[in-house]
Amino acid sequence: HPNIVGYYDYFTRLHDGEELLWIILEYCALGSALDVMERQGAPLSEAEAALVLREVLTALRYLHVELRALHRDVKAANVLLTASGAVKLGDLGVAAQVYSTMAKRGTMIGTPHWMAPEAFAAVTAIDGDPYDNKVDIWGVGITAIELMTMKPPWSSLSSVFDIILAIVNNPPPEAEGSPVLRDFVRCALVKDAVARPSADVLLKHKLVAGARSDALAAVVKKGAPKIGAL
Repeated sequence: HPNIVGYYDYFTRLHDGEELLWIILEYCALGSALDVMERQGAPLSEAEAALVLREVLTALRYLHVELRALHRDVKAANVLLTASGAVKLGDLGVAAQVYSTMAKRGTMIGTPHWMAPEAFAAVTAIDGDPYDNKVDIWGVGITAIELMTMKPPWSSLSSVFDIILAIVNNPPPEAEGSPVLRDFVRCALVKDAVARPSADVLLKHKLVAGARSDALAAVVKKGAPKIGAL
């Protein structure tokens, strides 16, 4: 899929007597969206964020519908950009496939600040319901805030327990920005997973439906960092 980092090949090599697996993936010269923000010392513009979010949702729609898979770790650090500005969802290391006999997951995997309330409830509540691909939509909402502020909500908290309490017990965080951006985040961060929209539905939101395909031109113009400087 054009919005998912491409896989090319793999090989094994011995290192200190241990056979290691090496995976060859598509090279994304601009690094992650987080790298871009850190290099420029500022968050993305709303237009840039809208395009990034549109492409991430397009990748998630493919994962959810065609592959019946969850990503489970959507965040700016896992959204990569090629030299031409193509947006690729990467780091599928914690992705999981959902089969018809296992419609939902019941394990807490991901990065706590970006995780949906139900992902915690699945392993902390005695009768907690397992979660499904709606956890990725919550991750998109948190990523939208991150792209505008360079950090996720509750970033001042370092204790996983405190992060869980903040996410589960507080109202969904809100975004700063235009009314359209704030509404997009409100739609993505619905605490009731059943009421939370799918990737396909959220792609129809005005913020991403109206995203300009050339919105990342300024980022591309700055060029890629030197190898090893990411």
